[in-house]
Order: sequence, then structure tokens, then C-alpha cells
Amino acid sequence: MIPQPSAQPDRFTHVPSKKETAVEPTSPLVPDQPSRERARAAVHAVLNGPGLAGELDAVRLAAVVLQALIPPGEKSVTLRSQSLGEWVGVSLSHVASLVTPGLRRAAWHTAPDGDPGLVFTSPTAAAPGGALRPVVSALFAPGTGLMGTRTGRGAATDRLAFLLLVLDTSATGEVRLIDGPVDSQRGRISATIAALLGCGLPGASKIADRLEAMNLVERRREETASGLYQGTRLFIPAARQ
Repeated sequence: MIPQPSAQPDRFTHVPSKKETAVEPTSPLVPDQPSRERARAAVHAVLNGPGLAGELDAVRLAAVVLQALIPPGEKSVTLRSQSLGEWVGVSLSHVASLVTPGLRRAAWHTAPDGDPGLVFTSPTAAAPGGALRPVVSALFAPGTGLMGTRTGRGAATDRLAFLLLVLDTSATGEVRLIDGPVDSQRGRISATIAALLGCGLPGASKIADRLEAMNLVERRREETASGLYQGTRLFIPAARQ
């Protein structure tokens, strides 16, 4: 189980070497900016869809994954419950008891297809998964995804948060942080994660710590000419073009 660090403000920490986070230039995490914007729009279209507000992060992530896996021009995808759990980072029992019921509440139609396969049908008029599929696969594909080994408690939350951060990066891999005043004890990075995920600041701070511990993000404190700190910036090396 990943330890839960105490809530602390954003801080300067060890920056992983390029070897630790290197990704080939052809990675789907570094597409051209228009492709990234289309993928971002697709994710938010799913998350803002019917019935997902207030659902568990595992349910919300499952909806995003399923939408990405739907073939172009179709509205349905057939997937085993165990396979869905591997994409989301949760157990088969978690899928059966929480994820599938949550999808049904969110207007996803499910029908049996063998044992234990299910046909998942999207509630949206058109599946916007084309732009989203390469990024979702690169991040979450069982066995090969960048976060493919992040499973268990909090895994779906960390996966969804990282996806949202990846899609809010610039060509340099820097995440766009929110503007305006933020809690000085938590910092702008935590505030950004909280805004993207719809969670509280304490939870957002722990997510940032876990992502950094996995070498997925880098937090950098910038200094002014006088040597004073002017804030912390967040970078995702794997999303750098």
C-alpha cells in the first residue's frame, strides 16, 4: 500500500533524471497541440456527461476508458470485467460491486456477452474516442501503460488525475496551473489538481505527492533575480515535445 503523506505545501524536491522518465518522441503523450486539445475535449465531454457528477473516480475513469476503446463510428465496446479493472487499476470485485453499477447509474447500458464479458454502450450520441484512444492506451493499457502498475487503493484517482494533468500541458511539458489566489499552505499545484478532479485540497496534495513519488511529475521552485522564490511549477517529462 502506498503511504499517505501528511498534507504539506508544494515544495522543491528531487528532480528525476531523464533516464528515469524518458519517453520516445513518437509517444502518444506528445502529440501536436491540436490533437491534445481534441483529446482534452473528449475527456471533459465524458466527465461532464449524464450521471457522472459525484460518482467514484473509478467509475469516472472507467467511463473515459470505455469511451476511448469504442471503435470509431460505434457506440459500444465489449470488454471483460477483469480487463476493465486492469485498465482502471481496480480488482474484479471492485468492478462488479462499484464500477459497473456506477456506470449504469450514469446511463451506460450494459448487457451480458459471454462470461464475464459485458457490452458497454455509451450514453452519448457519438463516441469521441478517436483522439483519446492513443493517450489512454499509453497511460493505462494493462502491462504496457505508463501507469499500468499503479493498482489498488487510490489507483483510479491517481490515474484520472494524471490523465487530466497530461492533457493540460504545454509543448514543454509544463502543466497549466490555475490563476488567482490559492491557499498558501497547500499551493497552486494542489489547487490545480483539486479543480481538475473536483476533490478537496488535502486529497489533491496527497495525489501530487504520490505522482511525484512515481517519477511521473516534477515540481520546480523558481527564483527571482533577488533569490526569492516566486512559485512552484509542475512538469510532466513524458508529455514534453
